[in-house]
Amino acid sequence: MRKTKTLLYLLCCIICIGAIIVLKAQQSKKTGYLEHNISVPTLSPTQSEYINDSTALPEDQIYSFLQGPKSWEHAYTWSGAWAEAEMKGNKFGSFGCGLCAMANIYSTLSTKVCSPVDMYQYAKEVSDYHPSYGAGAIDWTAMQQTLEYCGFSSTLHNKPEKLKTFIQDAKKARCTLVLVSSYYSDKFWKNTPGHYVLIWNYNPKEHTVFLTDSGSPERNRSVIPIKYVFTALKESSSYQYMTIDSYDEQANQWNWDTITETWHAPSYFVLEEK
Repeated sequence: MRKTKTLLYLLCCIICIGAIIVLKAQQSKKTGYLEHNISVPTLSPTQSEYINDSTALPEDQIYSFLQGPKSWEHAYTWSGAWAEAEMKGNKFGSFGCGLCAMANIYSTLSTKVCSPVDMYQYAKEVSDYHPSYGAGAIDWTAMQQTLEYCGFSSTLHNKPEKLKTFIQDAKKARCTLVLVSSYYSDKFWKNTPGHYVLIWNYNPKEHTVFLTDSGSPERNRSVIPIKYVFTALKESSSYQYMTIDSYDEQANQWNWDTITETWHAPSYFVLEEK
């Protein structure tokens, strides 16, 4: 009789533990990230349930180019042959995060497309961007100048004192280009001295954003708390973020509309014939 009670007690404990695990997994799935694990899963190609704002973009319409040779080697979606490009003695994978972000902005918010390398070439023509041997990263001023020629209006910002102000800026923007560094917070980004990424679609209910991160296929296209971005802003830079405020097709002086490099588009992403 005592053995039977013991077995019943153990069985109840196992059932309770299993129920807790299932509940936690369901909660993590709803938020798009794991509460105690910063390993963020890639989202399915559907528009998030929380997005009711008519200005928000369906996630499967947002470009998210990857920059690195390892992503290209493993044929990850959004990687391209530009990962193997060498420019002025610099490997594109070591400096191309800002150019990938600009190509994402152009290809997502305009009616046209370009690759990160296309954006690299154009930035050299119309901005103060002058990469040299050992220094290929693009700075804030050159990014803003180039995007202006592409038809975009933008605003450069320093990190505000309060998260609330940063959220207000992100909510008003079409998207926000940010510079993060693990020196200021390694809650999400690790071993990252400085890295440009884009955030989209602020969710006021969960206080999260949709992230496109060219440096990591694991981080790319994930949903993370906006606080992670705010705390990691690189304060030693002249600016910490740039809001993309609007796009005017008539002001686009580039009008580039092709991607000539081979790349791995996701299966759900339909490319229109040009």
